[in-house]
Amino acid sequence: MSGVFTAPDLPDLDALRGCVHCGICLPQCPTYRVLGEEMDSPRGRLYLIRAAAEGRLSLTETFGRHLDLCLGCRACESACPSGVPFGSLLEATRAQFRRQRPSEPLLARLIFAVFPEPARLGALLAPLRFYQRSGLQRLVRRSGMLRRFPRLAAMEALMPDVPAADPLPERIAARGTSRGRVGLLIGCVQRHLYPRVNHDTARLLALAGWDVVIPRAQGCCGALDLHGALPEDPVRERKQRRQHPPRGLPRRHRLPRGAPGDPFATCSVFGRVRNGLQEREELRSREEQREPRGSGGA
Repeated sequence: MSGVFTAPDLPDLDALRGCVHCGICLPQCPTYRVLGEEMDSPRGRLYLIRAAAEGRLSLTETFGRHLDLCLGCRACESACPSGVPFGSLLEATRAQFRRQRPSEPLLARLIFAVFPEPARLGALLAPLRFYQRSGLQRLVRRSGMLRRFPRLAAMEALMPDVPAADPLPERIAARGTSRGRVGLLIGCVQRHLYPRVNHDTARLLALAGWDVVIPRAQGCCGALDLHGALPEDPVRERKQRRQHPPRGLPRRHRLPRGAPGDPFATCSVFGRVRNGLQEREELRSREEQREPRGSGGA
């Protein structure tokens, strides 16, 4: 036990003490720039986490709100001269809070049930696309009926434009001489809301001489679960391992090891997908190192 925190998922106290309170992270933090509150800056959040780890602060709702307001963009990490791993400390602390909550709010349960599942998200976005394209959105906004539901009105105002479905082919050949093969990760949300980004990425890779593989069965990389500090779900974890193998591409898309164009490279333009896959592999490596020798058993 470390202060009010309990194993597993303890925030690293040495990493917390690495913060020298220089403030270089402050202008990089979007919540601090908007709110101007010290406790809503990376430095302030690290101070709160360290106070809890040292037993000087309990896990109060106010403390939790300062963590919840963090976008998890990690812009502070690249600015930090001490190399404090803010993202992993935030995730570990969020896991501590989640463990002590008796139940999740309905909206949070809905988000975690829908957004990591591309098929479910696509089904949910279909009526929203109709709402925007049919003129119903303009009618609702002009009527003022949403003023009676402030929270719903705020969510509706933030709703992005939902484009028509535009799936990519499973393979796109390189232009000219092939330099190799790369797998394109299209993301759970990005494939539905920003499909042109994936199309442009695949086109640029092909123009640069890469054969692009876009496996149809790929699903969630696990970033939402990881950054939201969700408890481990063995069923979803097995599903993610099938859809995103450690070597990057499904077996049917691989060439013999060592062959020209060995397709073990992956590409994603969505930072959360890259972080999610990278951190999942790092977590697996740490778990394997902690396992005693012979634990696999014969």
